[in-house]
Amino acid sequence: MLSATPRRALLFVVLVLAPLATSSAQPVGERDANGLWWTHPLDHPYRRSATDESLASLPQLGDELALEKLRGAGGEKPETGRLVGERGTIVVVIRSLTWSPFCRAQVDAWTRRIADAREIGYEVVVVSARASEGAGGMPLLVAGDEALGLRNPRIEEGEEGFGTLTPATFVLSPDGRVEHRFVDKHHARRVTPGTVLAALAPPNAAMSAPVAGQGLRASATLLDPALWLEAQSTLLVRLELDLGRYIYTDPLPDGFIATTVQVLPTEGLRLSRIAYPPAESKEFPDLGVTLPIYEGVADFLVPVRATSELLGFEVERPTNGYPLFVRVDYQTCSSNFCFSPQTLELYVEVSAQALQP
Repeated sequence: MLSATPRRALLFVVLVLAPLATSSAQPVGERDANGLWWTHPLDHPYRRSATDESLASLPQLGDELALEKLRGAGGEKPETGRLVGERGTIVVVIRSLTWSPFCRAQVDAWTRRIADAREIGYEVVVVSARASEGAGGMPLLVAGDEALGLRNPRIEEGEEGFGTLTPATFVLSPDGRVEHRFVDKHHARRVTPGTVLAALAPPNAAMSAPVAGQGLRASATLLDPALWLEAQSTLLVRLELDLGRYIYTDPLPDGFIATTVQVLPTEGLRLSRIAYPPAESKEFPDLGVTLPIYEGVADFLVPVRATSELLGFEVERPTNGYPLFVRVDYQTCSSNFCFSPQTLELYVEVSAQALQP
């Protein structure tokens, strides 16, 4: 075992803050705890979020979501050939672009990523209960009588808002089967385009300038231009290994160090469990072991969500961005030699956008 002094390095990434492109019209209504204007009071049926039971009524993995049963904005039967890419369709189900700032932010974000979706073989379709709404250049389908299980069952027939859909994102195979499903009980919690696309193909993101460590380079980036309130985005931490170098993951025998990626808690940012890439099993005859390893490029995906502590109405926002501190602990080895454990520390600034009425 070669003895070496552990090294630490810092990475600085700055993303510029920018406002969301939204209507300048100020709706009449009331402001909620997050400072968002609503055209409906708190007890209005539109404001009812889903429950575990109502989410279970949505299409499940493997179910068919027959888009041809819906209709276009003018009542016409959709041209299914335009709705399906080589690998399938991304279906973004919304409540309303008229009164929901979360729907507007989500659709606006997808209009900027249509080309990215097509590049990996998918078309993007927006589904709403209202034919009068635009969809930023994406096909708009209307779920009228044929709601396909997408309605919010907590809004009952006879109540204002009956027929409103439960916000969700589905990824369909070319034959219309659900392959990925992104749902949440709270209507504000949407999944961002960057998160969806990362689940479908290795991220092809513009990475920050890498920080060099022993046998590898580390970089990071947010997979969306910015966070918005309660949207789940993804921070990508990428490790690029030198040829002939390996790092390990659990389970490992004594004497070997597993690779770990940690993001320190940051006020106003809710972090979920990090998704580690799948490992390969490799035999090391000179070391007398077979170990789970990463080689080449290893991408670690960190779910990140901005809360009202960060993007609430009365919260003062920084002029640059919001800091995330990432720590990578690892040990590199060759086929017959291991180096001492190393630590890289990455300081990342991510941008955020306030929702507008």
